[in-house]
Amino acid sequence: MSLERQIGVENGHLLIMLGNTLESYTYLPVRIQVLGSGAISDFSYCDPDYLKQWWPEEDLWMASKICEEESQGDPMAINDSLYGVVELSCGLFQLNTLIHKEYTCEEMLDPVKNIEAAVRLKNIEGWEAWWNSLREIERNFPEL
Repeated sequence: MSLERQIGVENGHLLIMLGNTLESYTYLPVRIQVLGSGAISDFSYCDPDYLKQWWPEEDLWMASKICEEESQGDPMAINDSLYGVVELSCGLFQLNTLIHKEYTCEEMLDPVKNIEAAVRLKNIEGWEAWWNSLREIERNFPEL
């Protein structure tokens, strides 16, 4: 299942057309500094300094790594297939809305709602809720 996505900005709101549904979100502007041929952002939704609004200190490092691993910091990330398994994982922490039916993909594209849902999920299931990313992080940081 793949949903067509259109994104725009109007009057300080991020407008997302996902399928036939239009959602509007207040967004955090991202400043981009162009250096040579690449662009470097000075803001990341996955930065511990941003995530500390929701995550306790002892979870910040892992939350940041899982956020990066899951979405590379893209709040609009959508994954609708993984290893041939049916899924619709959305947002920063890629919550699978086909399993966690209390959330919609549209809701999970809102960074704040996604982070809040991820904190709740971690408190219930632990980091194993992101088992694939957890394995990758453990491989990259064997000292854990």
